[in-house]
Amino acid sequence: MPQLDKVVEMRTSRLGDAGEELAGLIWFAMMVAVGVSIVYTWFFGSNLLIPQVLMGVLLASAIMALVTLAVVLGHPFAGELAISNKGFWTVLRDVEGMLAGTP
Repeated sequence: MPQLDKVVEMRTSRLGDAGEELAGLIWFAMMVAVGVSIVYTWFFGSNLLIPQVLMGVLLASAIMALVTLAVVLGHPFAGELAISNKGFWTVLRDVEGMLAGTP
C-alpha cells in the first residue's frame, strides 16, 4: 500500500504542475464562435445584400478560427500551445527514486 500511496501522491503533484488554464488561442476561437452564433441570428430574413455578405464573412471567420484551433491542437509538441517535457522528467525522476529505494 505505501507504493500505491506514493503513486497517487505523484499523480496529484503532476496534475497540480499541469495547470488548469486555457490558452489564449482557445479562448479567442471560442469567443469568435459564440459571437458569430449570437450575431448570426440578427440577419435572418434580410433581403439586402450587405447583411447577407456580412453573414458569410462572420461564418467564414468562425470556421477559420476553429480550423486554426484544430491545426494548433493537432501538433501538441510545437507552437504556442506546446506540451513541455517537464512532466516527463518529473515522473522519470520520481520513478527512479522509487526504484532506488527498493531492493
